[in-house]
Amino acid sequence: SYGYYNDAITNAHASMTSVFITLAIFTILGACGAIFFNPAKSDTSKLENSIAIGLAAIMLVFFYSPSETFIYPLLFNLILAYLIFVMFQIGYRRHDMRLVNIGMGFTCILIAARYFDFAWDLMPRSLFFIIGGAILLMGGIALEKKRKQIKMQFNTPA
Repeated sequence: SYGYYNDAITNAHASMTSVFITLAIFTILGACGAIFFNPAKSDTSKLENSIAIGLAAIMLVFFYSPSETFIYPLLFNLILAYLIFVMFQIGYRRHDMRLVNIGMGFTCILIAARYFDFAWDLMPRSLFFIIGGAILLMGGIALEKKRKQIKMQFNTPA
């Protein structure tokens, strides 16, 4: 009976691998096509498509050469921070408040995740939540003030 399940798992893995490779190839081809055949010749569009190509390539590398070292978590955290920065830049260039809000949301998620990663084992739980609450409160106030400043800047005529 175990042979049937092993065959099913192997078949599912092969199917998922082929789907993964196909999606990565279509992503890379679509992004290359969008870069070269972009009628607007927008800088932000070129940047977005270049990032899509880079992410698809990095996913393929990660998928086909896994590593048990710290390099992939470090690399993906740096990529996430870079993508948040790029989202802010594109939102600021386009005067698109939605992109700025999404970037701020991901910034909050990244800060909360790193706080839990680094501080959970280092402090007693009560101190952890007191300091975490203070950070969230002050960070939320600061981000809201900055968001309002950016929104007012976007609404003022150039």
